[in-house]
Amino acid sequence: MRTWRGVVLTSLITGLIAAFLSVTVPRGLVSAMDWWSDRSDAPVLRATVVSAMADSPDPSDAAWALRRPLSAAQVRAWNGGYKMTTRGLAARHAVPIGRSLVSVVLENTREEPVVLVGMRAEIQQRRTPPDGALIIRGPIGGEPSPRVDVVFDLDEPRPEARRFNPETELGGDRYFESVSITLARGEKIVFNLRANSLTCQCRWRVAIDMEVDGAVRHQTVDRPSKPFWVTGPAKAYQTAYKWNGEHGLAAVTSATACSGDCTKPGEHWITRGGPR
Repeated sequence: MRTWRGVVLTSLITGLIAAFLSVTVPRGLVSAMDWWSDRSDAPVLRATVVSAMADSPDPSDAAWALRRPLSAAQVRAWNGGYKMTTRGLAARHAVPIGRSLVSVVLENTREEPVVLVGMRAEIQQRRTPPDGALIIRGPIGGEPSPRVDVVFDLDEPRPEARRFNPETELGGDRYFESVSITLARGEKIVFNLRANSLTCQCRWRVAIDMEVDGAVRHQTVDRPSKPFWVTGPAKAYQTAYKWNGEHGLAAVTSATACSGDCTKPGEHWITRGGPR
């Protein structure tokens, strides 16, 4: 009796498996693979940060701020052979005032074309602008010509990518309002991204909207090991310095450096588009 039942049960299971393998599994596997591809954590775009203000060998911004004042010993050490570089400033937790600059290469990793339809900045942290020390340094050299140059105003409620005006360093119309960018598989594009602020010390990242095979996808670009930071000016600073290539840091008063009020628009170094 048990043998008969075993034979019937074995035959039944074998038949079900054969039917499933011949009809159901291939389509089921394809469907499951599509489902997983749409919902997996694998990014659609390979994003590579090729340069950032904190990586530049020379200060590309005219002013930086630190949360704590510089002591006399720190100034002496800085002037005793330490080269004023943005890497060194960033290592000492200095933040560029007015604007930050990041260059990112985006590469399509999918078989099908990817259409970029939107881009915005997301603020991950917001602090009051640091007022410990102000370091004013003139820009050195130029910047590489980007494929796409956009700017984010982090003081807006929703900082969308805007067309960059090189004369004013301000943002114009929303870049993706009338433009989309299609990337074929393996195709790359360089974005030069600027983030401006006059009100906060902000850590920010980039959020990208895209269409892939008819579906809307979203992806963020960040660098946790070296986050993107920018700060607005403080009204005044506890200590202020101007950098001279021959003599190093020279102390000045905050009122002298900022014409009395570092947050006030005017003829001094801070503008809506960033230090000049």
